[in-house]
Amino acid sequence: MLTKILDPCVLFVSTFLVLLVQYLDLLLC
Repeated sequence: MLTKILDPCVLFVSTFLVLLVQYLDLLLC
């Protein structure tokens, strides 16, 4: 039950981190 609550949150955080890294990469280049 706990994993079903955590899963969307983890998915959101990982997606956010990927977008953040891509954005920073764009700024640095």
